Amino acid sequence: MECGDQGRFANANNILSQHARFLLERDEAEKIVSDTRDQVGKWYDIVRACGVSENDAEIIRGAFIYPEFSF
Repeated sequence: MECGDQGRFANANNILSQHARFLLERDEAEKIVSDTRDQVGKWYDIVRACGVSENDAEIIRGAFIYPEFSF
């Protein structure tokens, strides 16, 4: 899904670049991105609590943790 000026590139700046398209003020969009990042940041504890092995958690780490997702 294209979500910003850079198409499907998954980073906060790209997502925020089209905040008006989603009828959001910049500060509202930044709050949503920040809240989402905070929730996704809990991924490891959640998957481990659900019984995902350490090895499997490491395999999927790249889906949740990558340096490009910042602003």
